[in-house]
Amino acid sequence: GARKVVLIGASFEGSVVLPAGGAVLPLVDGVVSVSGAADFLGAVDAAPHVTVPILYLVGRYDDVQRLCDATASADKTINVLDRGEHEADLVGASRAARRDRRLRAAH
Repeated sequence: GARKVVLIGASFEGSVVLPAGGAVLPLVDGVVSVSGAADFLGAVDAAPHVTVPILYLVGRYDDVQRLCDATASADKTINVLDRGEHEADLVGASRAARRDRRLRAAH
């Protein structure tokens, strides 16, 4: 079976992982919210119940500070990518940028 379980969600699901991350038993090992919004599905109200490590991955136009401030976990990180992409496009753009850098370096 699985040794570690991490909840990951992007955009709408990036908000859903907050209530789930604070309520799932046994506790998950971590939560990753990609472009989650504080005002969806009570995410900001659920954040004080999230005690596991959490990573907020956002683009420069995503507003996650209120969620992070409300999160109870002592192990919380905001990683702001200086691009305008949102949710899965944010992650995909990062992957494509790394691939392009590797291709340029190989030539």
